[in-house]
Amino acid sequence: MLKLTIYPPTSRMINDFFIEQLEEEAEWTDLQQSDVVLLIVDHHTAEVFQQNYCSFYGKKVAAYVVELNYQTIPLIKLADYVIYQNEQQRRLVELTMGYEIPSGILPIPRFEFSECNLDHSWSSHAVIYSDYLLNEDVVIEHLQKSGYPLIPSEMNILFVSLSPQKPKVNPASLEYADMSAMRPDELPREARFMVLDDAFKSEDLSRRASRGDKTGLFYSSNGCSVEILRYFMVRRANPLIGNQPTMNMFRQRLEQVLNQVSRIIKTPVIPDSLNQLNVIAGKPLMNRFVFTICCRNQRHKLLRCVASICEQNGRHDIGVAVIDDASEYDVLDEVESILHKHKVDYCLVKNLSRKYAARNFYNMIHLLVPNNDSFLIELDGDDYLFDKDALNILSSAIEQGALKTRGNLVVDTGSEIKRNVFLQEKENCNAGYPRNMTKCSGWYHLRMTQRVVLNRVEIEHFLEKGNNWLISTHDLSVHSRALELARSRITQIDAEIYAYDLSGDQHDSIILDEGEMPDSWEYGTYLLQDDYLFKMYIPLFEEPRFVPSARIGEGLIQEIF
Repeated sequence: MLKLTIYPPTSRMINDFFIEQLEEEAEWTDLQQSDVVLLIVDHHTAEVFQQNYCSFYGKKVAAYVVELNYQTIPLIKLADYVIYQNEQQRRLVELTMGYEIPSGILPIPRFEFSECNLDHSWSSHAVIYSDYLLNEDVVIEHLQKSGYPLIPSEMNILFVSLSPQKPKVNPASLEYADMSAMRPDELPREARFMVLDDAFKSEDLSRRASRGDKTGLFYSSNGCSVEILRYFMVRRANPLIGNQPTMNMFRQRLEQVLNQVSRIIKTPVIPDSLNQLNVIAGKPLMNRFVFTICCRNQRHKLLRCVASICEQNGRHDIGVAVIDDASEYDVLDEVESILHKHKVDYCLVKNLSRKYAARNFYNMIHLLVPNNDSFLIELDGDDYLFDKDALNILSSAIEQGALKTRGNLVVDTGSEIKRNVFLQEKENCNAGYPRNMTKCSGWYHLRMTQRVVLNRVEIEHFLEKGNNWLISTHDLSVHSRALELARSRITQIDAEIYAYDLSGDQHDSIILDEGEMPDSWEYGTYLLQDDYLFKMYIPLFEEPRFVPSARIGEGLIQEIF
């Protein structure tokens, strides 16, 4: 019998639906014992996953799309197989992500109350379902307006939504329930049932998808959760509804898909070993502070970077680990000369072919810095320490209990030093939502993290979907997890201790045009601008400034850009 687990386990009504359909065909168990993970893609799952990471690496994952919008799309890349409600959803996801995941279409059957002879007109209860975020109080007031009110003022109202945000209770008879967290037995047996659909639906999404417009991801397109709600309301009145032919066909097809996913063979990535590294000088470091530097071709800037370490005030136990990622010329002999002169411990590695920052940083953590008590300070080879008291400042933070620090930086444009740049990134440090780029900017320099924290960051944070090592943006992925693991012991450094050099044409992340400000792009549109974020194994989320699916009117997408 197939062993299944469902994620998230806190999604109660929706989970109950799938468990009921498969209870005779599968054994429900925990994540570690399962053959297949059934991933429920909805607003609730996105909320849970942003806050608390759950590793599916090495697991076989089937995703069932209950709700599709800008918040839930990132979850889909965790899947080995995706079950959509319709072809439109599939087209929208493939357009947005830029690649295909094996998939099928299996909508939840539609249930009509008339089949069960439910008479709603006389009921003292109303169940209102909304498939997008809106002001519930305004909706209730509108439905109770004089003339021919759809909901009399004396009626008991249960407002069901996928939003975890509880509205103000007005009128007093209004009760609110997050569908993902409620149980079927909390529904009234008889009720007037109303569905408030998003104004934008299939026509608008199809039009946008057909012209290659990625902004469709901002639009809600579920068409499924309401059917689960209908199912349980109907089941309460007529238990036989679960045995009708359409349900049996749904169960059989779902079972076939899960068995198909269980036969997938997954091979984990094999990391480097120390004897596979081309260590040209030094040995693994046990120092209290270890500067980790990944570089390529930036000779002058690398020497400046190393010099800024050696010029630090105070007496500190420091080491420097440098990985040259297959530079076109040799520079590590000069680096060794500087470090030897200043009596600084070092470990120098020269890659014979490019491995990129994620793999290099993974090797730093697991091969070059074996001491869990060490603090790794990440320096890009083209950047440098801006304050000669940087180590004194960081040492003080450690003495106060910090496992991780972030900030503060200045920007070196090559012609001037700019301050108060990336202010939004500096302020975005809500470690309660480490995978939400709008709330938490994991990349922000200076990044110092104790090795015991980094050692717990799962390997998939260094990988693309498909097991290749990340070639960029590893800082967003790795530090989303490191921030979570160090959540209660993170210190924000206000002093300007890091210089972020954006000059030249070989910077890994940003190249400035003449006169361009380094923080001039629009926040909240990373997922539209950078296709590579969808190639990353780890889902990252964001919150655009405007969410058109929660507003009414044409042309709203222009307000985003």
